[in-house]
Order: sequence, then structure tokens, then C-alpha cells
Amino acid sequence: MNHKNTSPTTMEVKISETTTVYPSTPPFHHHHILPLSLLDTDPNLHVTFRYLRAYVSTNHHHPTAATTDPFHIITTALSATLLHYYPFTGTLRRRHVDGRLELHCAAGKGVPVVRANVDCSLDSVNYLDDPAENWIETLVPDPNPDDALKNPLVLQVTTFGCGGYSLGASVHHSLCDGLGATQFFNGMAELARGASQLSVEPVWDRARLLGPRDPPRVEFPVHEFLRLDKGFSPYSSSSGPVVRECFHLREEWLDPFKGFLRERSGSSYTTFEALGAFIWQTRVKTSGIPGDAKVKFAYSINIRKLVNPPLPAGYWGNGCIAMYVQLTAEDLIHQPIWETAELIKKSKRKANNEYVHSFIDFQELHYAEGITAGERVSGFTDWRHLGHSTVDFGSGGPVTVLPLSRNLLGSTEPCFFLPYSSTNEGSDKDAFKVLVYLRETFVNDFRAEMDKFRRSNGRKFYGGIAIPVKKGMSRMTTPPRICNDIARKLASKENQRLVYPFSAIVGQEGVKAFEPGLLAKTNRGIVYVDEVNFLDDHLVDVLLDSAASGWNTVEREGISISHPTRFILIGSGNPEEGELRPQL
Repeated sequence: MNHKNTSPTTMEVKISETTTVYPSTPPFHHHHILPLSLLDTDPNLHVTFRYLRAYVSTNHHHPTAATTDPFHIITTALSATLLHYYPFTGTLRRRHVDGRLELHCAAGKGVPVVRANVDCSLDSVNYLDDPAENWIETLVPDPNPDDALKNPLVLQVTTFGCGGYSLGASVHHSLCDGLGATQFFNGMAELARGASQLSVEPVWDRARLLGPRDPPRVEFPVHEFLRLDKGFSPYSSSSGPVVRECFHLREEWLDPFKGFLRERSGSSYTTFEALGAFIWQTRVKTSGIPGDAKVKFAYSINIRKLVNPPLPAGYWGNGCIAMYVQLTAEDLIHQPIWETAELIKKSKRKANNEYVHSFIDFQELHYAEGITAGERVSGFTDWRHLGHSTVDFGSGGPVTVLPLSRNLLGSTEPCFFLPYSSTNEGSDKDAFKVLVYLRETFVNDFRAEMDKFRRSNGRKFYGGIAIPVKKGMSRMTTPPRICNDIARKLASKENQRLVYPFSAIVGQEGVKAFEPGLLAKTNRGIVYVDEVNFLDDHLVDVLLDSAASGWNTVEREGISISHPTRFILIGSGNPEEGELRPQL
């Protein structure tokens, strides 16, 4: 976690005006309706998404510019861009026939932009890199649901005392996803830097490009993860106060962790798959969810190039669909991390043209019945490669990008993988942040697990303490009283069968049966090892792997049996035996 925090607990953001910015040239003269795609009208996307970008002083980069007023730069660029993206000036309304959203466009409408200022410098508030500060909420417009339909885009430019500024955006998710919004803001940035035209022209045509088939047909079993419940609303249920936690990580810290998963599974995993599996397991483990309850890992996948034919380059509507991994809470907590990472990896392979169109046709057939993924959904999204760094209005890209909304993919406690703040010392392309929304009740337990993971540099996540003992005091006093023969069994050659792999399947008279070994017998107990530094590496690995996962798997002659191995591992040794081996 990043513990640097110089920001005050309260901050007065002074709003001086709210103005409406209109397209530089009227894009049309008659009222008309633009239909949305069936991905746009997904009920999970009937939310407003709020986020901000922080920029350092414009004076530093362009001392000879005609103006350094961020508000003027942003509003001028916005006016020119709305000529091409005029749907942002429209109003979202529900159709009487089926309740789906559609966009009404009328002449003479624009986008509200709030001008604000704050006296402090960006440096004094850590460049807005501490999401725990509640006053950050005042830097982004927060329209109520009705106002969000009337104005699907609202911006706020807040100037800081140092000359830097933040750009807060409130965007209705039915109009675009993260890629579409970034395409829009990159277009604004291009025009702000002096471009005469957009490098990517926006494409609408949503109902045709992502509409249902005729007749609609669901050939992929999307109902395995989705259910019909008209009375259920994923964002209306209250689970108590929710807080934001931010964890700063580096890819080099995760390399040993991903290497460990690769050794155990034989497969390679991306950072999103490996770390996502760990965070999901940790969240469920620390939240007290009943073991037999079903939990879901939900994430969105870009389908722009998956559909046949691919969507055109300028398509800026919702071009992602939700993918799910489902387990019981007990299975998620107890199975090895690599098995969960493998499920996430395999789920990506299901995303193809047929899956997309089955998902769309499912929306067409069952929209009125209330499509939902249900309860206990953990939403995950990766913002590291959305192009945020290129949104440069003339003073460089944003130093911080921070989402402030917590309604995502049917989850009210989402997790974001974010680009690292470019102002942090030692920051580079391998550094990133993980922003997690958590119920306040469970945040301390989750934080402890993440801090343990981070302190270990991503290596096998075990926790422990080293206790020095005064010379002359025996290290053999207390632990052996608790488990008096474990060390002897580990060291005894005649008991090798008990040591590795700690359980066995023995055959006699054609009958194979499981004979509990040492780890099976010490489940929910204590394992004490004297002279732990002298254990063979493979024995240390087995002990640590079992301690970390809580399970041990025994394989003999094509038969595989897993049993629980929850235990406390105590090791002792003399300083004269050398440095403690790295695994420990």
C-alpha cells in the first residue's frame, strides 16, 4: 500500500460557474432519435461512470501558449469535438414499448461544464493519488439518476494553486465503455494541441452493428451465469459502508508469484489472471460469505475484433461483454490459486463471435424478464492499456487516473487495475496500482492479506515471525511439547513415505485405499520442524505449498486425492547453521 499522504482530511473546492458548451457548428437542425445497441441497453450499464485525471501545471510545458487557462483549453476543445460526438448532447429516455433506453437528439443542446478551483497544490495532495480522501469526490460531477439521463456527459475542470488541474467526468455508461470514452477524450486532446481534424472519426450505427439476429437464437449457454429476476437490482442492495483501498505493485514483484503458479500448473498466466485470482480469493475469504454460496468473478472483454466482421475503428459504443467464472465460496477459498487463474484464463477462450451474438440475442429475448448475474459478484476491470496516458491537452498526459464509481458489471465492490502515477519516484512502465472497493467491516483483514503479499514481493504468500532466543535457552522446550514426534518423523529415513508426499495410496490384494500421512493427521494442528534449514528443498516446498493453499494432493497410479492441510508451521534452528533459506 502507498502510505504517503500529505493531503488534508478536508478540502474546500470552490465552484465559480457552470456553463453549457455547444458544438462549434450545429451538427443537425431537426430532432431525431438514435437507437442504441443491445450491449448499450444492458441493465448493468444503466449507471453513471465517474472518474478524474490530474494534470500538472500548463505553464511548465508551454510558457508561450496563447492561454494557460485549463478551463478555456478544455471547453474550446470540447466545443470542436462535439461537432463529431454530438450524441453526448442528447437525452436518454426509455421507450414505452419495452423500457429500453434510446437517445433523443435536439438542436441547441450542449454539455454542462463546471469551473472550480482549490487553493492547494497538486503536490500537497499527492497528485490525487490517495483515493481514500473523501474530498476527492467533489472534483467530479455527481448527477442523480434522472439528471444523468438528461445530461449523459458532465465535466468539471478544477484548477489548483500550482497551475495544475483535474478533469472530472461523469459519463452515462449506456453511451460508451472505457475505450469509447478514451477515444472521445483523445479526440478532444488532439484538437486542443492544434490538430485540424480527428485522427479517428467516430462511428455510430449501433443497432445494425450489434443488433440481434433474425430470428434471435442463443447457441452458447450464457444462462449458466445469468438468471432472470425482474425484481433484483444489483446496485440497489445495501451492504453497509464501502471504502476504497489502493495498493501499489510492480510487475517484477509478481514475476516470482507467476513463476510459482507456472511451476505448479504448467501454464503461464497474465498479471490480470494471476493477481485477479488472488484478490478474488482474498476478498471472499475475508468477507465471511457462507461456504456453499455461489460467488462470481466478472470482467469485461473487448469484442471489437472478436465479432465477424470486426467493428470499425471509430466505433465508440459499448464494445465489451461480461465474462464470468463461478465457484462456491468454499471451493474458491480452498483450491490452489493456479486453479482459479486457470479458470479465468479458460473463460477468455469462450469469447468468440458466437458467444457475443448469443449474449446479444439473450438480451433481445429476455430483457423484459430482468437479466442479472445475481448476488456476490466481484467485478474486475483493467484500465492499464485503455490509452489514458495519451489524453494530452498540451501539458503532457495525466499524472493520475482515478475511477470514483463503484457500480460495475453487477458489482458494488469492483477492482480496478490502473496505470501508475507518473509523478511517483521510480515509477516506470512495470508499475501499476490496484484499486479495490471493500466493505468497511472487512477492510482490515483484506489489507493485512494484501500487505503480506506485497511485502513478500509477490513470492509465495506466507506470513511468519523470527524470534531470537538468548544463548543458553533451549529452542526445544515448548514446540516439542505440543507435537513431540513430528521432527523425528520428518528426519527418519524409515518414514520417508510419511514425509513426501505426506500421504499415500497403498495397494493390497487389488484394493487401493487412502492412508492418511503426516499432513493429513496434522490438519488443524501444528507442525514443528527442528533444524528447519537442513530440510531438503523439495520437503520445504511441500510444507509451504500445503500451508499456503490449505490442501495437499496425493497422486498414485492415476488416482488423485486431495485432503485439507490447515496447520501452523513452526521451525527452529541455530544462527550458526547459516542464513534462513529464501523460501522461508
